[in-house]
Amino acid sequence: MDQERFEIFKDFQLKDYCFHSNTIAFRVTRDGFEVFNPWSPKEPDFVPLTIPFGNSEDTSEPIQKMVKFAKELFPKLQLYLILDASNLVEFLDTMKFWRSFNIPLKTVKIGSAAEIDDELMKAVLEQCSDVRNLTIYYSSHSLFQYDFRAHAPFKFDFFELKSAEWVTKDHLINLFFGCKKVILGGTHYTDQELTGICEKWLEAPEMQYLEVQSTETFSEGIGKLPGALPVRQLTVPDYWGRKESKAFCSKQCYKINKADGTAAVVYRDGFFYGIYFRTDFEDAVIGEGV
Repeated sequence: MDQERFEIFKDFQLKDYCFHSNTIAFRVTRDGFEVFNPWSPKEPDFVPLTIPFGNSEDTSEPIQKMVKFAKELFPKLQLYLILDASNLVEFLDTMKFWRSFNIPLKTVKIGSAAEIDDELMKAVLEQCSDVRNLTIYYSSHSLFQYDFRAHAPFKFDFFELKSAEWVTKDHLINLFFGCKKVILGGTHYTDQELTGICEKWLEAPEMQYLEVQSTETFSEGIGKLPGALPVRQLTVPDYWGRKESKAFCSKQCYKINKADGTAAVVYRDGFFYGIYFRTDFEDAVIGEGV
């Protein structure tokens, strides 16, 4: 095995951390933690191995021993962290704790539907800027300020922000166009802004997929860009990677080449009010839809 995935998430009913990896899982017990294989069809009655730890009032000791054990077991370990934090201090302490193990932090999924203050949102963006995949479920105030001129562009493999009302066109272009895949919810770009975003996206070789929300149409602007060809049908992966065929009405989808020659499509999904910019498509049928 080249790399081992080790996922940590907060169980809010048990009020404790749970862990699992590609091949084994870990569970906190009163006197130790268990290592077991919960998905093995060959061993349905597999008895977990309990690894004890000494008595200690430090509640983090079981977690420390658990992660260190996993690190020794899998030298190429990477962390997947799923958590929530109600305030800035809790979040900073949590991140400091997990980074203390010196294990690459590959994926962070953080938050809930709750609205958080500006300082916590800034801390999440800055503390997680080096991870490969970041999903933020929190919502922030629509007037949240984040000066893109004072921060280096992000380079995430995957970035998703559920409530991105504060992400203006300039924020998007200057902060996120070095990422590979970006999904922004709650955005409200005008036709003119979408056209400007598309022009810059075509010049950004790193970004392969961009999804934004907009109640505006985009046909008048994007459809007039040089080289834009109308598309009436194509095949794309859905959110879970399953291929699906899409048919489009007139002026709802265009094929256009990026500056480096990569073929791309831009289309509107009316059901979700989504505008999609992507290179991962197949079988594009050129022509005006009905």
